[in-house]
Amino acid sequence: YSHLDWDFVPAKVIGLTINKQHNYLIINKGKRDSIEVDMGVIGADGVVGIVSATSEKYSLVVPLIHTRISISSRIKRNGQIGGTMWKGRDYTKLELTHIARHITVEEGDSVVTSGLTSVFPEGLLIGTIQHTELNPSADYHSATIEIGVDYRALKYVQVLHNKNKEYYKNIYDGMD
Repeated sequence: YSHLDWDFVPAKVIGLTINKQHNYLIINKGKRDSIEVDMGVIGADGVVGIVSATSEKYSLVVPLIHTRISISSRIKRNGQIGGTMWKGRDYTKLELTHIARHITVEEGDSVVTSGLTSVFPEGLLIGTIQHTELNPSADYHSATIEIGVDYRALKYVQVLHNKNKEYYKNIYDGMD
């Protein structure tokens, strides 16, 4: 991705949870800082979450460790697309889903953003595959990912503003 297509707004995490099914973060930037709903949020170690609500001074972020969020992802080594979601148990682990059974998935593979949405550019770290499993009767692999971000130590983030978001929106609107 080109840095020219994205603005980065630095923010401080001023509240968060990690032990609920629907975790959240609160950051100290809001509408007056040009923060909008559906902007991606990253930390120094990878993807953190997506802005879900804003006030003038603050924003609510839904982190990857929320049972209602799914991120379009890609295995960096082979380019395969999948979905990444949290199962609501361990705040350090995600599940990678929908990787076809004929694709080789290996422990240690990096999982990154796919770039197929306007929320995140391609190639941002989500985590590393820790364990993979292929059920003989399933069409897809399942894999456990160790999240790149340590939510317990998270203090500062960057909110991503896609300068081409309207371009994406116009394309999708034209597909209806």
